This record gives sequence, structure tokens and C-alpha cells, in this order.
Amino acid sequence: MFKGFWLENKEFLLLAGGGLLVFFVVNNYFIESYVGGAESIRKESQKKHQAVVLLHKGLKNGWIEEKLKVKAFQEHELELKKSSASRRPSRSKVRAANSRSGSTRRYPTPGRVSARRPTGRGSGCRLP
Repeated sequence: MFKGFWLENKEFLLLAGGGLLVFFVVNNYFIESYVGGAESIRKESQKKHQAVVLLHKGLKNGWIEEKLKVKAFQEHELELKKSSASRRPSRSKVRAANSRSGSTRRYPTPGRVSARRPTGRGSGCRLP
């Protein structure tokens, strides 16, 4: 029985066995030494996990400090807005400066939107 099976499948058995032998030799000598094996992967993973845990501990109560910084920044912005509003020149001074320079164009002050908007034909969009 075994002799008949061997004679019918001799070529396949030799090719499959030879391929398996080559795979085990290459895996044992080259691939495992290149990758480092399961133990080195486990150690590297453990090191990365420890680094993540340390970083996480450092971030645990950091949101309180960030909240205080944001609040201080918002208060500082309010102070700057108040001081810049008190330093803005009056419209009469701006008109006087424009009349001295010969310009009749009014420039909008911060926080004011110009009422003139280009619409329809002649809006400045020219095609060749």
C-alpha cells in the first residue's frame, strides 16, 4: 500500500518535502534572527507601553493648568480691547487728516464694515 502511494506521488512528495525543508532552514537561520523572535518583540512592546504610561501620567492633571492659561489669555485679550478702544482716534481727527492729505476716501475703522460693495456691471471684474 505504501509502495503504491509512493510511486504515484513521488514527485509531489519530494517537491513538498524539499520546500518545507528549505522554509524551515531559512526561517530558523535568517528570518528569526532578522525579526528578532517573539521575545524581542515582547520586550520592545513593553518598553513602548511603559513610555506611554509615563506620558499619560504627565498629562493627568495638565488640563487644569491649561484651563487657567486660557482664562488668563481671555482676560488679557479683554484688557487689550479696552485699551485699544480708548486709543482709537475720533472720526473728526481722521477726516481732518484725510483733508490735509488731499484724500476724500474714508477708511473704515476697526470693527466697522464698509457699506459700499461691488455689485452688478462694473464691479471691477474684467474679462479679456
